[in-house]
Amino acid sequence: SDTADRASLMNFDRSLSRHQSAYRNSGRSRGRAQNIRLAAKLIDGVLIEPGADLSFNEVVGPRTFARGFEGAKEIAGGHVIDGVGGGVCQVATALHDAALRAGFEIVEHYVHSKRPRYAGRGIDTAVAWGLKDLRVRNPFREPVLVRAQAYDRTLELTLVAGFDGPKVEVDTRVVEGSVRDTLNPMVVARTRTIHWPGGPIATTHKLRYRPEPRD
Repeated sequence: SDTADRASLMNFDRSLSRHQSAYRNSGRSRGRAQNIRLAAKLIDGVLIEPGADLSFNEVVGPRTFARGFEGAKEIAGGHVIDGVGGGVCQVATALHDAALRAGFEIVEHYVHSKRPRYAGRGIDTAVAWGLKDLRVRNPFREPVLVRAQAYDRTLELTLVAGFDGPKVEVDTRVVEGSVRDTLNPMVVARTRTIHWPGGPIATTHKLRYRPEPRD
């Protein structure tokens, strides 16, 4: 494609941010592992133009058997259920975390109704075709390239560019409720400080997690 050809001619030799997380690929986790590998393959090599948005759902597309996705457990309504494409949220979480730490604007983001094991609160990302998307925006004057791969039970996603990005600090803390409260929601404050050339800018977003009754 024209985008791939253009990316190959550019010098993406600086890592703006990187995310790594582990996944299982045996037994009942085989379908989930396949979905992670496929979603990582689909998003790998995407070029995000200056000022442009990347929509996770647009890039990865519908999670269907016909497109190679498999049946796997997924989180919905606070419970773990059977579905198609379970595991894709782990790739969305990797993109969200990398985008946060690269200084990207988070345009659209949802948390899970039940916290997944592979990410902390404030970082986890829920996506569902036609319902919930992750959208991030490149704030820089140059393009940024997504590199993603899933191998040896490790998911790795890196945002690379031809320039050095700003230093970014991300802090999360519980400001309401607790993990032990099974009746009331919990609120997590996520504060990000971006050290731009003109000085640091800190923003705080509050993320609301529904109570998790003990199954």
